[in-house]
Order: sequence, then structure tokens, then C-alpha cells
Amino acid sequence: MKDDSTADFSYRHPRSRHLPHQPIGTRDSRAALGTWQGLYLWEHRNGSFRRQITVTTLG
Repeated sequence: MKDDSTADFSYRHPRSRHLPHQPIGTRDSRAALGTWQGLYLWEHRNGSFRRQITVTTLG
């Protein structure tokens, strides 16, 4: 039995395996999001994990 802190739950999130990037439009140097849209980063596993987030701007 695996400990939840080390279990791999990526099978529950198939988009995370196939889409490692997400393009987001910008307007006036800000994310162009709709009224009810937002950007969230969530770690769904217990424990401390090191993550790297890369933001690339074009234009």
C-alpha cells in the first residue's frame, strides 16, 4: 500500500500529462481573463515537493 504523500495521482489528471503548458493571452501586461476566470496552482499531494514554474512572454 502506498503512502498518499508519495502516490502518483497523475492518472486522475490526464490533461496534466498531455498538456504541460497553458498559453494565456495578455492585455496591457496582465492576464486577459474573463470575469469568472482565475489562475490557480494546487499541489494535490501531501508533503513538500519542489516545483519549477516557467513563464515565457512573447511579443
